[in-house]
Amino acid sequence: MRSSWCRTVISHKVLKRRMQLVEKIGRHKKENKVTILQNNRWIEMLKIRTKYGKENGLSEHFIQQLLKAIHQESINHQEEVVNK
Repeated sequence: MRSSWCRTVISHKVLKRRMQLVEKIGRHKKENKVTILQNNRWIEMLKIRTKYGKENGLSEHFIQQLLKAIHQESINHQEEVVNK
């Protein structure tokens, strides 16, 4: 189960789709003057996803590092959109 879940999470297709969604979210935030980082939402999602990862055999450290990397890349993409 662990390797299957990991492959899904880090699949280039999944990441590409996420970045496409991030771009749309960035445009929405720009148009509506919403800050890029929604800290309470991020904390909530990190807790939920860490719990899910642990329930599926992943270490807390691994899942948090993975999520933080994806989140930072999402922020970077949104900043590009907002600053256009």
